[in-house]
Amino acid sequence: MPKAKGASEKDMFGHPVRKRVDKYERMLAKSDKETFASRVERLKFVDGIIGNIGMLGSMETVFIFREAGWAYINGAFISTIMLSQAFIERRLHDLMFEKGFESEAKHGAQSIIKFCRKNQLVSDFLLDKFDRLRQIRNPFVHVKSSDHPFSLDQRMFTEKIQPNDLIENDAKEALSLMYTLLLTRL
Repeated sequence: MPKAKGASEKDMFGHPVRKRVDKYERMLAKSDKETFASRVERLKFVDGIIGNIGMLGSMETVFIFREAGWAYINGAFISTIMLSQAFIERRLHDLMFEKGFESEAKHGAQSIIKFCRKNQLVSDFLLDKFDRLRQIRNPFVHVKSSDHPFSLDQRMFTEKIQPNDLIENDAKEALSLMYTLLLTRL
């Protein structure tokens, strides 16, 4: 006879059989429990700024957009910064391509930002923020000395903030910029 749903297995003496939980399942369960409240707060932030807005674009762009939000929710702040920067660079590239600047669009983030500024394709306010995000991202992508102005060491010292808080704030700002660019008519 099949067991009823939720019924536990019993040993030959009628005692419940305790199932062994894999050590990796225990580790993840512990992590889930410890980070649950923080993840809920970050999910509320993401939902509050983007809601149910979807986006169209290349598959890479769509996945970058989606994963940037999930990275932030799950506390992968450096990943959030890098993915947000990648999304912004792709959107600016697409804008330049649409405007007929195909060859200029093939350059890196710094050149794209300079070109957009020179040709007034995007507001200086947003371009300043995008460029700052690029500078914050650079020490994670390119080897920089600890005295580089955008290294975590230097920013911790000058901004007087702990590194975890610093990169979480940076990630939050990066996501906000990414979503702003998505919603801004270019």
